[in-house]
Amino acid sequence: MLVRMLFPLTSDARSTTVWLGIWLLALSVVPVQPAIARTPDLAAGQDVYFSICVSCHGPDGHGADTHIPSFIYRERLEKDDVTLRRSIRDGVPDRMPPWGGYLDDDRIADVLAYIRHRFGGGQGRR
Repeated sequence: MLVRMLFPLTSDARSTTVWLGIWLLALSVVPVQPAIARTPDLAAGQDVYFSICVSCHGPDGHGADTHIPSFIYRERLEKDDVTLRRSIRDGVPDRMPPWGGYLDDDRIADVLAYIRHRFGGGQGRR
């Protein structure tokens, strides 16, 4: 029944093709609502930082070793959020383990927002 409503019965294939084209065009211009951006949770980010990141980056953001970025000097915080999220998720060879198997995208966004808020003077570059 729905097919007959959408595609009126016609005697020639050309008319059916035109109707099909009209419906496909109509479907392609229907606006899709973008996902609502989630506001990072700084408290959750702080929890992640002090349960995972603190062992290497320290409670004050000063790296525990010379090869670990020191957040108090804003090392690495000049990078955009996409790059830093990828570093947290996938790790940095010979520097940082990947946390993507442990932290979902929301928790990564939370901890990055906390780090930027605490050490980087607010939100970073998007």
